[in-house]
Amino acid sequence: MLHTAVTHWQHLTADAERILGDDHPDTLIARGNLAASYWQAGRTGEAIVLLERVAADRERILGPDHPNTLTARATLAASYWQAGRTDEAIVLLERVAADRERILGPDHPNTLTARGNLATSYQRAGRTGEAIVLEEQVLASCERILGADHPDTLTARGNLATSYRQVGRTGGAVVLLRSVAEGRDRVLGPVHPDAVMSRVDLAAVLTRRGRSLLPGDPAGAWRDAAEAVGAVGPYLSDAPATYGPVLADAYGLAAAVLDADGQPEAAADFRSRALQAAATALPPQPDHDAADGS
Repeated sequence: MLHTAVTHWQHLTADAERILGDDHPDTLIARGNLAASYWQAGRTGEAIVLLERVAADRERILGPDHPNTLTARATLAASYWQAGRTDEAIVLLERVAADRERILGPDHPNTLTARGNLATSYQRAGRTGEAIVLEEQVLASCERILGADHPDTLTARGNLATSYRQVGRTGGAVVLLRSVAEGRDRVLGPVHPDAVMSRVDLAAVLTRRGRSLLPGDPAGAWRDAAEAVGAVGPYLSDAPATYGPVLADAYGLAAAVLDADGQPEAAADFRSRALQAAATALPPQPDHDAADGS
C-alpha cells in the first residue's frame, strides 16, 4: 500500500512538473504529497530533501510571509524533529512562531498552534524552563480566546502539566491533569481515546506522588491512591489493557499504605485487587484442551 502511494505521487509529480512547470502551485502541492508518502514509507532522507525544496520554492515564489510558506516551513521543522535533527527543528519553529505572531497577530489560532509546537519542542529538548514560560502563555491565551473546554485548550493544559511534572511541580501537574480529564470526559465522552489517556495520566501521576508521600504523609498517600482508583477503576471494562496496569499500581499503593498502618489483612485484599487488575491487561490465553480436541 505504501509503495503504491509513493508510485502514485511520483507519477503525479512528474506529470505536474512536465505539464505545469516546476513552480506551479499544483506542482508544489504534488511534491509535498510525494514527500509525505516517502515519510510514511520510511524513506526519511528523501522526504526531507523534498520538503526542503518545497519550503524554499514557496518562499521564492509566494514570499516569506505567505501562509503556504509558513506551513511548508512548519512541516519541514516537524520532519527535522522526527529525524532527530532537534536544533534545526527548533530554529525553524522559532521562526514560524515569530512570523505567525507578526503577520496574523498573537491571538490567531495558527499563532497559538505554532507557539504550542515550539513549546513542545523546547520540552522534548530538555529546555523545560523555556517550555513552561511559553506553555503558560499559550494556555492563558487559549482559555481567553477559545474557552476553557475547547480541545486545543485542553491540549495546552495537558502539555503544561507534562512540563510541570518534569521539573517536580507535581501538585500543579495534578491540578491541571484533573481539569484535563474532567474536560475531555465532558466534551469528548469517557470512551474517546484522548479522554482515556487523560485519565491514565492523572492516575499515574497521583500514584507516583502517593508513593513519594508515603514515608511522611500516609494520609496524603491514601488520598492519592483513592483518587487514582476512582479515576480509572470505573472504566476498567472499557479498556482493560490500558487501565489495568495503572489501576494495579494504584491498588499496590493502597496496599503499601495499609501495610505501613499495621493492617496486613486489608493490605492483602488490595494486593489481590492489584493482581486481578493486572490480569485484565493480559491477552486471553488459548484453550489448550479445546485446541487438542479433547
